[in-house]
Amino acid sequence: PEGIAVLGLLGALAFVAVTGKKSLKLTTAKMAGAKELGNARLKARKQRKNPQKNSYTLWIGSPTPDYPQSSLWIPDAQRSIAALGGPGSGKTFSSINPLIESALQQGIPVGIYDKKGDQLELFAPLAAQYGYEVGIFAPGEQYSICINPLDILHSPEDATGASELAKVLLGNSSNDKGDSFFTDAAVNVLKGLFQMAKSTIYPDFGMVYALLSLSNLVGRLELAVREEKMSRWIGSAFTQLISTKDSEKTVASIVSSATGMFSQFIEPDILRCLMGASTMPLRIEGKKIIIFKLNEARRNAVSPIIAAVIDSFVSANFAQGRQDPCVISLDELPSMYFEKLPYWINELRSAGSGFILGVQNMKQLYEKYGDNLGAAIFSACNTKMIFNPGEKEAAQEFSDFWGQTEINLKNKSVSHSKEGKSTSKGEQLQQKPLISVDDILGFMEGHCVITSSAYNDGKRANYPYQTKIHIPSEQIARFKKAEGLWQSVKQRLVTRSQLASNHDLAQQLEERISLAESLLPLPVSNTNDF
Repeated sequence: PEGIAVLGLLGALAFVAVTGKKSLKLTTAKMAGAKELGNARLKARKQRKNPQKNSYTLWIGSPTPDYPQSSLWIPDAQRSIAALGGPGSGKTFSSINPLIESALQQGIPVGIYDKKGDQLELFAPLAAQYGYEVGIFAPGEQYSICINPLDILHSPEDATGASELAKVLLGNSSNDKGDSFFTDAAVNVLKGLFQMAKSTIYPDFGMVYALLSLSNLVGRLELAVREEKMSRWIGSAFTQLISTKDSEKTVASIVSSATGMFSQFIEPDILRCLMGASTMPLRIEGKKIIIFKLNEARRNAVSPIIAAVIDSFVSANFAQGRQDPCVISLDELPSMYFEKLPYWINELRSAGSGFILGVQNMKQLYEKYGDNLGAAIFSACNTKMIFNPGEKEAAQEFSDFWGQTEINLKNKSVSHSKEGKSTSKGEQLQQKPLISVDDILGFMEGHCVITSSAYNDGKRANYPYQTKIHIPSEQIARFKKAEGLWQSVKQRLVTRSQLASNHDLAQQLEERISLAESLLPLPVSNTNDF
């Protein structure tokens, strides 16, 4: 059968060469043209005129009523956007930042994960200028708001929420290594402690720390469960730990794993951002923005809690119905681990979500999330903006992704014989990459290829659009002005901060430790330090 197919193809090529007619097309790949771009603009204008939580547009540039084509439109932003490009490619400056501003211009609530701190200095002042209430969650910084991660638990019996919180902490912890038995057991211990803390008058991480710090924790828990001083729905989380009570080594390993996962961010500057009532709700509507800033100097300590709070932020905003959309920007995505990200992108778009993901290259994404999950995340995004990845393997992957185009090679040969000179002409169809690896690796800053279902001709979608993104001078000036205001905005945020002082924090911890001792008293015969 393969030989027949080859003969058939050769026959068709011969027919083309003889007739000069393109009766056979080897490929249908082509670049987006005027029709495809026009369809995208038409859809964007409709969505901008009548935005819905599950149907809205973002843009790059400064559109005006007279010149709507002056902007690069990204319709169906609720289906999420992936921007990929190496350092210096313009990924953030030319796409992510302008897209976020377009959300602010429409009054859409926004959440931003900022790994480096650059976006914080831009968008805190800029959002304030657009009339937004600004909250910055930056554990370790004086200007941070307080967010209580246990707020996401509906009640002390919310085992699912407590388990999810523990798993996200583990997935982003530097201690996410070793025997799965001990890590799974540690997750169960933390889950139970989260639930138990939620049931007290101090439902926060300070209370969790107080409980986890108790001596002979397993003996105390066994006593509370046996004497039914604890809800069975909470006590069930400790079943595995209690069942190992006769093996001091096993108990010590489980408790040590839980302590290692949790205690890395138990230091005054970080804990004060997690204790007490949240100073800004995680669920945001209207003109509100929360920026989640990673402290690079304390990355191991802060990264797990930032990831856990962002996970809670997503749950808080889309678990129940909302009227407006909410844009969530996650630049430098591989610095965090969100196992549910494909689910968020695919399933929450009807609830109003819209993610903007920033990645340097696919290799980086695969290393963090694995090949399958990494591919699922990328493919889930409807709009893909590919800048120079700075890496040949990634460039080859995208060149293959965009497909091949056909070229018609014409040839002429002259032969001489006794009868004289004769000339024969022929044509041959060949394929070449629509966009070659060399082209991709040669992209200058701001040069990218965009694919989206909006770029369609009415019959087929996702035609690639190659462009050099132009950021208007007035937008650049607006960004620079906002960045220049950061220090004054920062000072105002510090002034209004409600974070506890070191003295108050120590007193609050003592109150929680005292409560923990009364909730989980020592057994009468105490022979175990764990």
